[in-house]
Amino acid sequence: MRKVLFLFACLLALVGSGMAQVKGPDYKSLEKDLSKSNEAILNEKKAAKPKTWLARAELLQKISTSYQGNAYPGMDMKTFNLLCGPAVEQREEQVDGASYQVMVMPRSDFYFFDGVYTYYKVTKPLVDRPLDKALEAYRKALELEPKEKNRMKIGKSLAELEKLYVQEGISYYTQKSFEEAHGDFAQAVAICEMPEVNIVDTILYYYKGLANFQTGNYAGATTDFAVAIAKGYSNNGEEYCVFYEAATKADQMDEAKRMLEVGIEKFPLQQCIVLDMINYYISRDEDPKMVLPYLDRAIAGDSANAPLYFVKGVVYDKLGDRDQALAAYHKAIEIDPKYVDAYYNIAALYYNWGAELQNKAVDLPASEQNKYDALMEQASEKFHNCIPPAEEAIKVAPDHRESLDLLKQLYFRYRAEDGMQAKYDAVKAKLDALGAGN
Repeated sequence: MRKVLFLFACLLALVGSGMAQVKGPDYKSLEKDLSKSNEAILNEKKAAKPKTWLARAELLQKISTSYQGNAYPGMDMKTFNLLCGPAVEQREEQVDGASYQVMVMPRSDFYFFDGVYTYYKVTKPLVDRPLDKALEAYRKALELEPKEKNRMKIGKSLAELEKLYVQEGISYYTQKSFEEAHGDFAQAVAICEMPEVNIVDTILYYYKGLANFQTGNYAGATTDFAVAIAKGYSNNGEEYCVFYEAATKADQMDEAKRMLEVGIEKFPLQQCIVLDMINYYISRDEDPKMVLPYLDRAIAGDSANAPLYFVKGVVYDKLGDRDQALAAYHKAIEIDPKYVDAYYNIAALYYNWGAELQNKAVDLPASEQNKYDALMEQASEKFHNCIPPAEEAIKVAPDHRESLDLLKQLYFRYRAEDGMQAKYDAVKAKLDALGAGN
C-alpha cells in the first residue's frame, strides 16, 4: 500500500529508549504477585475496594512491559546483551523474504534486522493479553471509586496504559500482525475517549486506519482516516491520498473525490493529491482537464517547482495534447536538469507517438501504399526523436531501467544505422549486468 508501510518506520520513535536498569525481569516474583491478585479479586471484601483493582492493573502493566524488558527498537545487539543479558539461544529466521537474527530469551523472542532490534514476540506469557486485563481492572476501579479526585488519578494511569497499547500496536504492525495491531490501536483510542482521560490524540485514529487497511477493512479505514483528519491530523496532505486509496478500494468514489477536493484546497503543492485527482477523473471517464486549474494555481505560487511542471506534462500527455506536454516536461528539465523522469516521459511520449503512427500505417489497405510509406516515415522520425531524451536520462541515472529498456528496443530497431549496433550491445550488456537483460 502506498505511503502506508514506510510510515511505521517513523512511528518506532514513540517507543521508549531509556536504559534504566540492567537487571532482567523477575518473572518468579511477577508470577507470585499475579497469583495473589487472582486470589484478591475473588475475595468479596477485597474485590469491593478500588485499590485492589488498581494494584492489579499496575501489576498487569508491569507484566506486559517485562516481556520487552530493557530492549528498545533501534538498539544494536551489543547494547541488547548489555541491557538484557545473554540470549538463551540465537537463530536465523526468514520473515517475508528477509533474514532476521532472533535472540531467544526466557519468555520472548527478539528480532534483529541487519543487526538492529526491530520487534519482539511473546512466546511464554504469564497471562494472555495483560493490557486488556489491565484495562478491565482500571474500569472496575473507576466503577468502585466515588471520589472525583481519585478518578482523575486513575485517568493518569490509564494515559500510561494507552502508551503501552500504542507501543505494542506498533510492534504488531512491524511484524505484520495487523489484526492484533488494530486491536491495540482501537483500545488506545477507547482509552483516550474516556472522560477521565479525555486526550485528543489524532494520530491514533490514523494508526487504526492503517491497520484496518492492511486487514482489508477499507470502509473501516476510511472512517478512521476521516476522523483523524477531522480532528486535525496532518502529514503534509498525504493523509488525503491515503484516504483516497482506502475509499477507492471501498468503492466510496464520491467521498474519495470530496476529500481530494478538500485536500487540494489545503495542500495545493502536494503532488500525490494532484495525481490522485487526475487518476480519479481518468478512472471515472471524467475530464482530467479539471485538475489543470489547480496545477496552474500551484505553479503561480511556486514557479520554480519542477515536479509541478512534470505533473502538468503528465496531465497534458493523458489528454493527448503532446505539444503542451512536451513544453511542460522541458520546463521541468529547465528548472532541474537532472529530472530523469521528465527525460524519460519525453522519450516515452515520442515512442508512443511513433507506435500510434505505425499502427495507423499497418491498418491501411494495400492499395494505399503512398499513405503507408508516409506514415511509416513519420513513425520512424518519432522513434528517432525518442533516443536523445532517453540517452539524457541514463546520463543522469545510469541504472534507469525504463530508459535502458527503451533504448535497447530502439537501438535494435535501427541497428543497421551507423553506431547503433555498438550502442545496442552496450545497453544489453548493462541490462544483463543489472539482471534485467534478455
